[in-house]
Amino acid sequence: MVTFTLATPTTTGELGSQKTVTSLQIAAFGINFKPEVAALGEAEMHVAVTDPKSGYLQRFQYKDKTIPAFWASTPNVPAGLNLGDALSEGIFQKLLADGKIPAGTISHS
Repeated sequence: MVTFTLATPTTTGELGSQKTVTSLQIAAFGINFKPEVAALGEAEMHVAVTDPKSGYLQRFQYKDKTIPAFWASTPNVPAGLNLGDALSEGIFQKLLADGKIPAGTISHS
């Protein structure tokens, strides 16, 4: 299991239902190369992350030319990781590089 631990916990939500987010895990992932998008050199990617302690859920959507390159890099699984963990790590690195999640560290358990 891959966990992304936020460098600084973040509080989110409305006043009556705030949640403090300390870590994230991949809850769902999907990628789509449908012909009308692939013809443009693009793909769609959907990611849902959750904080296992607070139950916080956040969804991200991409539709751009970076996704085919991201997907092409997934066969490069580092020694000691399975494909799911390598993919989760890559997703967190992409979300971080794109400014979708705050600073933090990736760990494996």
